[in-house]
Amino acid sequence: MGKAAMLSSNGAGVSADYRPARMSLYDRLIAPAVADLAQALQHLLIQDAPIGAQVLDVGCGGGQIPLQMATSRPDLRLTGIDLAAGQVQRARQRALDAGKSLHFTHASALSLPFAAAQFDLVYSIGSIKHWPQPGQGLAECVRVLRPGGRLVVVEVDGDCTSDQAHAFVGQWRLPGVLKPAARRFFLNRVVTQSFGQARLRAMLAGLNVSQWQVNSLPEGPAWLAQAIR
Repeated sequence: MGKAAMLSSNGAGVSADYRPARMSLYDRLIAPAVADLAQALQHLLIQDAPIGAQVLDVGCGGGQIPLQMATSRPDLRLTGIDLAAGQVQRARQRALDAGKSLHFTHASALSLPFAAAQFDLVYSIGSIKHWPQPGQGLAECVRVLRPGGRLVVVEVDGDCTSDQAHAFVGQWRLPGVLKPAARRFFLNRVVTQSFGQARLRAMLAGLNVSQWQVNSLPEGPAWLAQAIR
């Protein structure tokens, strides 16, 4: 889920910011907060997933969310992709340690290495703000969905207030002494990188989907987008 700074000639994101130290910091301090948010939303993610559904996590980071899902729904066939090779390695190791049969691969959201109409559910949590061309990434997510499949995207709302951001960071599992710095980081690096619901709706309107909706989340300063292929 790191910052993709430029594009290669084939449109795949190329990161200049996936340094091991930064990814380790994200994995230890921020990813648990994202996983907590995903846990609160898990019923939305998997409530309609058929038995044995093929599920793709785009921007899976260290694999915390797919592992949560595998525990709740061991019948699901879970795949995760991330542009940070170090995060993919962490995800694979976590799955191995947990004895879970999950598949993680190093890939870009802008050029998913899967056949069309392969997945029943595609979701992405806290990743789209890092995609150099989020509209292209969303189109790729739709491409790999089966007809009737569902796309779910959750991201920090770029239009959230500082009070909303402070309240959200206050819930992170951090020592109190670190929370002021975490709040500054969240406001200055996370919120400013994201975008609001108006831009999101414009992108969704151009997708090959039968229906879509966008809502604000009560669980945090974020929006939730859902679409059906």
